[in-house]
Amino acid sequence: MENEKKIVRRFVFKLFKVYWKRELLAAVLVGVMIALAVVFPLLIRLLIDVVIPSDNMDLLLKYVLLVVGLWFGSLIFTYFGEVVFETTASWQNRTCESNC
Repeated sequence: MENEKKIVRRFVFKLFKVYWKRELLAAVLVGVMIALAVVFPLLIRLLIDVVIPSDNMDLLLKYVLLVVGLWFGSLIFTYFGEVVFETTASWQNRTCESNC
């Protein structure tokens, strides 16, 4: 049992050592996606509770454009996050097939 743990641990650290930059980039992209997912409901709440009742159309336009821009940014970060995850997994599979 202990030997299996050592083998698995060595295997994981070996893959992480090779691809640590891509794994770090993937973790950062996930963090940005999570932050954007938290910001959306807060902006919508602010939009509904403050901006719309004030009848300030200039402020409403700014917040709507901000929400649309953040949504578009979220799409871009999600896309690049998926690309990084998939390419890293593919490279790790090739590494595992040739070295394992």
